[in-house]
Amino acid sequence: MNTALAILWKDLVTEWRSRDRVIAMLLFSLLVVMVFHFALPTGTQDGIAENAAGLLWVAYVFASIIGLNRSFSLELENDALSGLALAPGERGWIFVGKALANFILIGIVDTVTAFVFALILVSVPRAR
Repeated sequence: MNTALAILWKDLVTEWRSRDRVIAMLLFSLLVVMVFHFALPTGTQDGIAENAAGLLWVAYVFASIIGLNRSFSLELENDALSGLALAPGERGWIFVGKALANFILIGIVDTVTAFVFALILVSVPRAR
């Protein structure tokens, strides 16, 4: 359990210092929301409400792919992944720590994206 907490702490502190992964995920997901805003025809508020879950999941999935790719690319630099594999303790706890850190960061991005999605696509009437 201490291994998972150490990996979780390491990943969160590393992200807090650089903030590049969360910013990239946020920018991408917000750009996807803006593209949907301008791509959908005007006067289709009912269509947006019917498809809102699907549109939101598109932003979630692609932003998460960016974040997960960056998460493991950091570990591949300088063979840090090999160092994690050689660390004492069970490898399952290493996975749990990395998964929790990714879930926390993706959850933050998804929360902000859902809020902006609700503001832009659902509640803001568009000009005709």
